[in-house]
Amino acid sequence: MQNKRLFIANRGEIAVRIIQAARELGFFTILPVAADDLGSIAAQEADLVCPLEGKGIAETYLSISQLIKLAKENQAGFVHPGYGFLSENKGFARAVIDAGMQWVGPPPSAMELLSSKVQAKELCKKLNIPTVPYVTFQKQVSQKELAGAAEHLGFPLLVKASAGGGGRGMRKVFEPGKFAEAVSAAQREAQAAFGDPTIFVEKLVSPARHIEVQVLGDKNGKVVAVGERDCSVQRRHQKIIEETPSPVISEVQRKFLEDAAVRLLTEAGYSNAGTVEFIFDSKGEWYFLEVNTRLQVEHPITEERYGLDLVQWQLRIAQGESIWLGNLHPKGCAIETRLYAENPYQGFTPQPGRVYELSFPRAKGVRIETGFGNSGMISANYDPLLAKIIAWAPTRKESIAKLATALRETVIVGPTTNRDFLIAVLEHPKFTEGDYHTHFVEETFNGSPPVWNKETLAQILTLAFESPSAVETGKTPLQKQDSLFRKLPLGRDYL
Repeated sequence: MQNKRLFIANRGEIAVRIIQAARELGFFTILPVAADDLGSIAAQEADLVCPLEGKGIAETYLSISQLIKLAKENQAGFVHPGYGFLSENKGFARAVIDAGMQWVGPPPSAMELLSSKVQAKELCKKLNIPTVPYVTFQKQVSQKELAGAAEHLGFPLLVKASAGGGGRGMRKVFEPGKFAEAVSAAQREAQAAFGDPTIFVEKLVSPARHIEVQVLGDKNGKVVAVGERDCSVQRRHQKIIEETPSPVISEVQRKFLEDAAVRLLTEAGYSNAGTVEFIFDSKGEWYFLEVNTRLQVEHPITEERYGLDLVQWQLRIAQGESIWLGNLHPKGCAIETRLYAENPYQGFTPQPGRVYELSFPRAKGVRIETGFGNSGMISANYDPLLAKIIAWAPTRKESIAKLATALRETVIVGPTTNRDFLIAVLEHPKFTEGDYHTHFVEETFNGSPPVWNKETLAQILTLAFESPSAVETGKTPLQKQDSLFRKLPLGRDYL
């Protein structure tokens, strides 16, 4: 009989998501928890909580030795890494397997091959999958080498860490005079963040669309694509709004991307969930970008459109099941927004602090994924993601409207958030028309808060002064609202 004790090496909303999916499959869930997470929703939901010793991420959620020790002590049969933290760490995957447990993810060999952007690009070349022209540097670079790369590729250029992610080790270079410093800085950052100074320089594709393909593979060698996601709305090279289907690619292009993704991961010997990312230039030409060897943050929109549970499929594949999805019939449009405790008008800086109140609307077609409740604390140690708010509707127009309404009806008392910024993006003509790209945010929103009309402002003030929980928290009504509201100019010209 199979050991169905699942150790979840993560925290926050993804830990909650995994617990819920695993429970439906009959798994007993075990959650390692740092001291500052003991009161979290995930800790309350798990069947068993194991306190992590130490302070900070390095001593807790990134401590491979401690995680393996706790998993073994609690007789785990499976380990799910979630995303972030150690989810793409091949050393952790090997340690799990060597300890006799099942790794809920791809084989370490495939992770090693695909985690190197340079090796992944070389594999794409072998398979005739288009890549952006690039040059690789593994050590200190001479002026002659830099000049040769610049002449070969031409400006503007993008400097990237081979083992990087999340924008780390990445630099844009628009002129020769700044090229050498960008390369040196990227190598230093790559060494510090990933232990690997290897970088590559490629032609900067700008403006571009960021399109990714969801893939599932089983242990019998079968790999299938489950549609695409458009993740082009980004800030600081990180996604904040994702949608499926993409409003700009054709069915022919979609099939090309899916075929390329399946061929690439099949060649790499891949199994479990993964994502192959591509970029489209202004002419509609597409190029391979990278592979994420894990579950993606934005996986819910694929689930909503295709009627699948990707987390459950991860667990089923880890148990040895073969993939059988039948004839997939995607329906409608699903869009996700990432609700962050951050200030969009001060460089998207994180806003740690206490969440006094957090409530979400309950509406058909609206899905909320969060690891926070009332009285939760946003720690500076972790990503400031408060929640993912997802909307599904038969049409894109309806999905946008439903999502904007859900955001407006979300009540947040405590830190500054990007809620109103997300609404402004969703309702911007460029977004509603599908005419956006990866620089849309920085080009369109210049750091100024959105301008509300008198009807919107009246609704905000009514909500502020009629909030029934103001007395309960001991805060004045306006102090209860998002700190952006507190900065509103309240002269009569605005009413």
